[in-house]
Amino acid sequence: MNRKGILTCINCKAPLFKGSDFLSEAEDGKLIFSRTKEDVSVDDGSVYCDNCNCLIGTQEEGKFYIDPEKIEIKEEDSEKPIKKNTGDKSGSRFRLGKGGTIGLVIFLILIIGAIIAFAVSQGQLVDFKNMIGDRSRETVETGDVEKTDETENVEETTVSPDLSSERITETLRLGSEGREVEILQAKLKKLGLYEGQLNGAFTSSVEEAVKAFQKANGLNPDGVVGPKTRGLLNGDPEPTPAPVVSGGTTIIKEVVTKVDEEALKELQKTIDDLSKEIKDLKETSPEPTTPPTVTIYKPSATSLVAENIEADCAEFKGKVNPKGGATEAWFQYGTNSSSLNKKSDVIDIGNGTIEQEVSIIVGELSPGTRYWYKMYAKNSKGESYGLLKYFTTAATATPSPTSTPEKGTLSVTKTREISESGMSFLDIYLVVENSSLAPKEYTVKINGVQQQWNHWIGSNSDINVFRMDRPVAQKEIVALVKFSDGTILESKIVKYPQ
Repeated sequence: MNRKGILTCINCKAPLFKGSDFLSEAEDGKLIFSRTKEDVSVDDGSVYCDNCNCLIGTQEEGKFYIDPEKIEIKEEDSEKPIKKNTGDKSGSRFRLGKGGTIGLVIFLILIIGAIIAFAVSQGQLVDFKNMIGDRSRETVETGDVEKTDETENVEETTVSPDLSSERITETLRLGSEGREVEILQAKLKKLGLYEGQLNGAFTSSVEEAVKAFQKANGLNPDGVVGPKTRGLLNGDPEPTPAPVVSGGTTIIKEVVTKVDEEALKELQKTIDDLSKEIKDLKETSPEPTTPPTVTIYKPSATSLVAENIEADCAEFKGKVNPKGGATEAWFQYGTNSSSLNKKSDVIDIGNGTIEQEVSIIVGELSPGTRYWYKMYAKNSKGESYGLLKYFTTAATATPSPTSTPEKGTLSVTKTREISESGMSFLDIYLVVENSSLAPKEYTVKINGVQQQWNHWIGSNSDINVFRMDRPVAQKEIVALVKFSDGTILESKIVKYPQ
């Protein structure tokens, strides 16, 4: 069954909802209210008092689930609280989180400031040797402090005849109602900005009066009585936001700034020591850095002069810059400059950002023929090509020597997985046997895609290693060796993983 009620925070007694609709009591004891949020803050499904930032419940699917131990509920026309907390503030939004140690250090600084303020308010200078002055200690030891019974205050509060002298404690806006609005109307009327009745209704005429007050005091004229406007209307010299620790828990609302020089020196020394500790903590616990994001652009391609031109083969050369994207490179060529209808092997040149030289040997050319060609490159951002170039093959093939050189055989002797700097690679070991020719360059084909040529190191009997990223799925690997006379020798297919 629905019933009307007014919620107040158990910690600061500030009203949380006006005329809230009480729906029911949940199985876990929480009270369910349905109301557009007012004087509360909602952060990631958690509901906090807008005045003191303490946790009072959760919000789910447009409903407010309020912890009865964190609030008081007064039924309308009744001064008797339905629920009352005994002082448990475990729901206060004091969360140290990841920077917990730093938050605790700042908390200690604020506590020292609170002790100084308390001593000064008792008329006693601060003695940092004992931390509390004589009069302050006497007050604490004897308990001679004004006692307030929360329930008695609720039952014995009377309305002051002059509402303009009372303080506004809520955030008010167009549509607000109640005694707080009457106090606002009385203050505005006393300032000559409002001529209407003190009826507790925040109407458009009240809003215009608030805007006029805000303009006169250099505030944003939005017509909402927030903390700054409320402070000026209450006669505060200057509204000062309360210090906040770890996500918004208010520690001290007002700081007394008049303290003696010795106390200031002691406090400054303490702050300097704590600041050094904070600096040390930050240096020993650096925040993780996010690696920079590489922007991918369309690759660039440049055609270079062909080399090692024979009657039936030539070495096509060019340059390619991948510009951050995984890039493939090849040559288009033909005997007609307007129709480059043949394509060389395609090689993978990676995803770097530096221009690389590309070299691909093309065979089965016709003797004494002019060939036109262009360097091509392609990645996810598009395709590029270089300028058109040409060469002419030799008229006749080089006559074979009396004794034909033996190319021998090329084998992949083994493969080995290695890890370096957190990355996994595959090393492919190549060896040329029974060859009278000197190897010049070597590479591999991965599933038919030729990789970049590398210079052969050593003699034809030395083992050379081709390194590549370790494949996850099975790949067919073929090794290639190019000899000094331009001939190419291929190995048998090796599958990895087996």
